[in-house]
Amino acid sequence: QKITRPQVAKMITSLTCELLFDLAPINDLTNQIKHGEPLSKQLVLIDPEEVFEQAKQLWQVWTQAKLNNYSPNLAPVIRQPEQLRNITSAQVYPTLTTLLNGRNTLRDLGVRMKRDAVQVARSLLPYLELGLVELITIPDLPIPVNQSVPRTPTKSTTRREPLIACVDDSILVCQTMKRLLTKT
Repeated sequence: QKITRPQVAKMITSLTCELLFDLAPINDLTNQIKHGEPLSKQLVLIDPEEVFEQAKQLWQVWTQAKLNNYSPNLAPVIRQPEQLRNITSAQVYPTLTTLLNGRNTLRDLGVRMKRDAVQVARSLLPYLELGLVELITIPDLPIPVNQSVPRTPTKSTTRREPLIACVDDSILVCQTMKRLLTKT
């Protein structure tokens, strides 16, 4: 009871839109929704056609901003600090050096700055075109691991195991999943 149904629907919509947006540059990409047996209204959280339309609109805004050669999944990093300092104000430069550290993607910066990725990318476009800022690929987050207690008391090292989350309101389902995925 920590998250509401509308919040879940919004998260699923947002993640699906982001995924579809990332697929948009692929040439000849099409979609087809097959309607089968109707699902319970409790299970249906999003409207697929609406999500496709939202992703399409996001891609159109991105391309209209002349950003289609860039990905919002890339992280900006300053490549020419002195030249950047010379063409920005004394107030702007420290902010840029803090934000453009190569650790946050354009999407991350948008969230951090409470702006959308298009606005962030558009504001950096002049610096990108001048070669003062570059967009780089950053690695995905590491796979979550469980730092478990050693199995035998004589070992002092900890063992790293993959972490798998089973989210269900039935303890029986979670226990069954645990038995299926482990040897216990």
